[in-house]
Amino acid sequence: AINSAGESDLSAELSLTLPPAEPVVQLQADSDHATLAWPAISGAETYHVYWDTHAGVSASSRKISNASSPFPPSDLKAGETYYYRVAAVNRGGESLSQELAAALRPQAPVLTHANKASRQITVHAPAVVGAQSYNLYWSLADKVGSIEQKISDVKLPFTHSGLINGATYRYRLAAV
Repeated sequence: AINSAGESDLSAELSLTLPPAEPVVQLQADSDHATLAWPAISGAETYHVYWDTHAGVSASSRKISNASSPFPPSDLKAGETYYYRVAAVNRGGESLSQELAAALRPQAPVLTHANKASRQITVHAPAVVGAQSYNLYWSLADKVGSIEQKISDVKLPFTHSGLINGATYRYRLAAV
């Protein structure tokens, strides 16, 4: 403080540490795993990964402390979507990254059996977690070099009709 008599003594020192910069995180995900990666942030003492199975991840979400890059989340389930944020941490606080989402593909379905009738075959498979629909691929087995045909967005069980009696059909199923 200053007045006509001069400047006062200095106050006690106040020291503050700012949180580190926000990490820029890259996410790679495929059918059964995801990996988060980020460059080191100057001033960061550690990193936390926050995650959930719905959007809106915050510092109050599930937390994995002392994470390092690259970070491979574990126990992921096929067909689920996971949301992540990484926090760079020091004694000044946390700086959260942008939220990223990893959508994992559903597991491959298992064709369990088929029923046949005149000019039709009904294929059966148990539901796959996270599958919204199924694509059925088929071909005539007795044709050399036959090309698979695709029937999109089928519901199970699925009846394939209009077939040729006496012909052999092959089927494969994909969850979408």
